[in-house]
Amino acid sequence: SLANRRMILLAVLSLVASLLAVGFNAPAASATAEVFDFALGTSSVSENGTSVDVDVVLDNTEGTLPAGSYTVQMTRTGGSATPGTDFTWSDPTTVTFSSASAISLPATQSVTIPIDNDSIDETNETIDFGLVNPSVGSVSGQTTHTLTITDDDGAPTLTVTSPTARSGTRILTRTLGLSY
Repeated sequence: SLANRRMILLAVLSLVASLLAVGFNAPAASATAEVFDFALGTSSVSENGTSVDVDVVLDNTEGTLPAGSYTVQMTRTGGSATPGTDFTWSDPTTVTFSSASAISLPATQSVTIPIDNDSIDETNETIDFGLVNPSVGSVSGQTTHTLTITDDDGAPTLTVTSPTARSGTRILTRTLGLSY
């Protein structure tokens, strides 16, 4: 009957109106997208026994994060330098951004990498790093960092003294020296 159709139509319109009202009053999805990355893609340090800092950055579109602890792991992904011989590293290293109050962004944490000195003349060596396992958001932007360790040792030198001979003998003496 016509009365039943009107009641069904009114019920459907009421349901649609309720759904639209809920949709318009629902909380907006978070616009923040937390991102971890490196401040720079490359850096260098002299092989003289000092250390170097590599900066990791946490940022989002709102400029703050609630109080808490946010982490990402920094890993060695390759390179020609040898851990334990050319530098000291614990893989993975957890980088932590934490505060008892809101964190202003962008925030930077420095990871210190001790460089080991040696006396061997060699080519410059590299360490490649990456970021993995963020506690929030993602790793995006500058996702890798290459650290170059510049050799500070000169090439070895060879010295040869003038020959000396003893009178009346056939002995010739020459001294060779190698220094690093």
